[in-house]
Amino acid sequence: MKNLFNYFISVHVISSTLFLLSGIFVLWRSFWGWFKQLEFTYKDKLLDRIFLILLYFELFLGIIMFFFIKRPDDINNVNEAVRQSSLRYWAILHFSSMTFALFFCQIGWIFLTHTKSSGSKFKYAFIYYGTAILITLITLGYYVYRKYISL
Repeated sequence: MKNLFNYFISVHVISSTLFLLSGIFVLWRSFWGWFKQLEFTYKDKLLDRIFLILLYFELFLGIIMFFFIKRPDDINNVNEAVRQSSLRYWAILHFSSMTFALFFCQIGWIFLTHTKSSGSKFKYAFIYYGTAILITLITLGYYVYRKYISL
């Protein structure tokens, strides 16, 4: 069981890294396209889709790991999980912040598909995807701070 969990964690870390890299690239491309008034092309739409697909894949992996593949040392009682900061991070903070990030990405995608102007598409992508990436980076920073810096 532990090997299966380690496999899923490895896939989750790799896909999370790909998500962040693609998000930073989409954010840079959106910023550049917005201020340089570039045309929103099929390539931009494809990059946005890859970004969103990776985020949904992360959600799928997270749900599988949280509900179906538990580490042997996990605590099943919610009250005990809230008292332990590492379990609280995974059970509450990580899940809720990633849900908000997905929410912002999906809203941005809806605005992108219903907007005709290239400038507005780049603007919406920058604002909504940027908010999602910011939420992700803040959550990641909190985790790194709690795990490695704060003793």
